[in-house]
Amino acid sequence: YLDTTQTIEIYPVPTAEFAFDSACLGFENQFTDLSNANGNYPIANWNWVFSDGQVSTEASPSIEFVQYGFYNATLTVTTTAGCVNSINSGNAVVHPLPVSQFSNTLKNCLEDATWFADMSTVPNQLSDVITDWRWNFADGSFSANQDTNHVYAVHGFYPVSLITITDKGCTDTVSHQVEIFPLPVVMFTSDVTQGCQPLRVQFEELCTIPAPYSISQYTWNLGDGDGPISNQNPLNVYNNDTLDDLGIATYTVSLRATSGNGCITSDTVVNYIREYPKPDALFAADDYVVDVLSTEINFTDKSSENVTEWYYDFGDGNSSTIENPTNHFPENVGEYLVTQYVTTQYGCLDTINATIKVEPIYTFYIPNSFTPNADGVNEEFFGDGEGHTSYSM
Repeated sequence: YLDTTQTIEIYPVPTAEFAFDSACLGFENQFTDLSNANGNYPIANWNWVFSDGQVSTEASPSIEFVQYGFYNATLTVTTTAGCVNSINSGNAVVHPLPVSQFSNTLKNCLEDATWFADMSTVPNQLSDVITDWRWNFADGSFSANQDTNHVYAVHGFYPVSLITITDKGCTDTVSHQVEIFPLPVVMFTSDVTQGCQPLRVQFEELCTIPAPYSISQYTWNLGDGDGPISNQNPLNVYNNDTLDDLGIATYTVSLRATSGNGCITSDTVVNYIREYPKPDALFAADDYVVDVLSTEINFTDKSSENVTEWYYDFGDGNSSTIENPTNHFPENVGEYLVTQYVTTQYGCLDTINATIKVEPIYTFYIPNSFTPNADGVNEEFFGDGEGHTSYSM
């Protein structure tokens, strides 16, 4: 018989194996082939099937999954000899992204602290947590606190951004416009700042604020205890009835301006108004009714002690600046209006007047005897005197 010998080759079966990493949503997971051909016939084909339905024929593909969670894959490798092996392995982790958030309606007044409260979240199915916060206040300032506040030095609009980072390194960014309102610039003036009581003062506000913002309310405190005044340009009369003759009343004036956005600025000037006491004119005369034979009258000043200057108008063309003058009125029957003007060192005035009456002399004498004896002495009987124009017997 005939013997025949043939060689049969048994091809090695490859070993399918791969490794994978974790990634944040939006980034690719790297799947790395670790398969072994186990012989001289190298692996020629790779067939990947992922649990979300994606496939690949790359040796080590990068796959982006559209949802966070766990993903596995089945890898089938084929050698050049046609030998095949497969493996299913997982889970590759896709970590969720945080959702950065803070209020999108933040508005505040300049120089006030604006509070930024973190409202960010992250899905907790995979126990991910936010561990880092990075605030950018858009004026060169930053903060790493979860909740924080910031004071702006200039009014305007600021695109504030917040970056949040999870413990797995996943990030998200949000940006909102923050409006910082300007403060009113408060100034005021008045037509006078000092004077005699009653002191009439007209106030005028000189406040400004950048357009298009506007001032909606003015609140004055004029220092005299009458409470706040809401007039834009108030008129006030200072008249302290407890002010003594040698005193001075001072008043601190403040103005508060409120913008249409509720931002408030105040200005206060200490002792802005000075009120000087009004003098009280008063004098006395030796006599107010005299006759034509005694018209010299002495006047005594009785005005208040803050008077420093006197002026008397005697009503007869004469005047005097002496404190206690004397005047000789005309020796004519009549009435004379005497006016006293007094002035303090601050120029405060008062006046008072009185009437001096000069009356005629009236006398009438009737003799109680006469001698009609033709000797030329006391021959006639008649009445005689002054101040009368006729008489009858």
